[in-house]
Amino acid sequence: MLSGSFRHLFKVVITCNDVEHGKPDPEPYLKALDLLQVSPQESLVIENAPLGIQSAKSAGIQVCALATSLPKEELTTADYLCRNHTELFALRAES
Repeated sequence: MLSGSFRHLFKVVITCNDVEHGKPDPEPYLKALDLLQVSPQESLVIENAPLGIQSAKSAGIQVCALATSLPKEELTTADYLCRNHTELFALRAES
């Protein structure tokens, strides 16, 4: 959920009203890829929940799990794992 003050930072926002099948189905991420006109290989999803990770992986997108709301043991199917936002920003700086 995004408050109005953050929404302008995103080119595309997909909500449950925009898809027939929500997570863990890949439809939300596939719709976002289509609207952004990017391929899964050009993308990275940042997720904090197992169903979101499953959704993104099913769409063919690499996932960085952010373990700020669940323990890292519940996020092991992600391609990358960051314990906090500092690690996430460091990962971004490396690429």
